[in-house]
Amino acid sequence: MLRRWCAYPQLQLLSGYHAEPAYIGALAAQLADHWRQHGRNDHLLMSFHGIPTACIDRGDRYADECRGTAMRLAEAAGLAPE
Repeated sequence: MLRRWCAYPQLQLLSGYHAEPAYIGALAAQLADHWRQHGRNDHLLMSFHGIPTACIDRGDRYADECRGTAMRLAEAAGLAPE
């Protein structure tokens, strides 16, 4: 599809966006909006897709980054970690 474009968009790749304050802020804003519309429950379940253990064994940081995102989101939302 991009081959047909006359002007290409500027692209910027971010590694480690899981810890970017703007990303965490956006997630927290979505969560707060959801709570305003639907009420707040006793628990918040965060789910991330999995990756093969072999990838983690070879150094993939995805699982650690997911835990980091969850901790930062919980903090931004004023939730105590369990």
